[in-house]
Amino acid sequence: MSRDRLWELLADRATQGLNELESRELDTLLRQYPDVDPDAMDRAAAAVDLAFAGEAAPMPVALRDRIAASIPGSLELRRQDTAPIAVIGKRRTAPMLGWLAAAACLVLAVTAWWPSLRPSPSPASERLVLLSKPGTIKGAWGDWDNPEIAGVKGEVVWNESEQRGFMTFTGLPAANPSKEVYQLWIIDERGMEQRISGAIFDARGTGEVVIPISPRIKTKNAAAFAITIEEPGGTWVSNMKRRVVIAQPKRG
Repeated sequence: MSRDRLWELLADRATQGLNELESRELDTLLRQYPDVDPDAMDRAAAAVDLAFAGEAAPMPVALRDRIAASIPGSLELRRQDTAPIAVIGKRRTAPMLGWLAAAACLVLAVTAWWPSLRPSPSPASERLVLLSKPGTIKGAWGDWDNPEIAGVKGEVVWNESEQRGFMTFTGLPAANPSKEVYQLWIIDERGMEQRISGAIFDARGTGEVVIPISPRIKTKNAAAFAITIEEPGGTWVSNMKRRVVIAQPKRG
């Protein structure tokens, strides 16, 4: 709900302004969701202002219907409401504010309520966000007992409370998933014998490769992260013979 509240505050700022408490809440939410464009609602309001500055005109029926259809159950725009919009200097009349609210709500509907239409944050950007959060630890990869692939560099970023993290690699060749894959194993306080699968991947890409970590079961004080080469699809129980790299993040 925090993301919905963020879009609500952006819409309010664009249409009617915020008080000091709301402004502080908005600043906090913008830091929490860096992928959200803070100026989206303001641009919607400005577009309406520019389109009708200095003239009076009823809201087109087609546009009104389009906006109403985009916001299920939250906004009723009556067909008989054809009051003209007037702009006096930079001051907006009440009808104009209604228009701006409708335009801002249309942006809200598209960007907040239909997340499939928004580009998803990249693993690289999500990794940077996770690095800024309390409790996040990181550690560099090192060769692991005469590795099958030597010289792989990068690091592990992990947040125990969120149970997620990211791995970066340079020098890790792409695997052919029809023949073999890479698999991450997380070793926590339960030891190597109860290691946890955290990712199965083929490392396709150029330059630095970023891979999300999503353990199959909850970890308890994750202490080490190790990469092996496994058969296609990965495995529940690895013999750990085809080793690549290992990392042991340090807690502050």
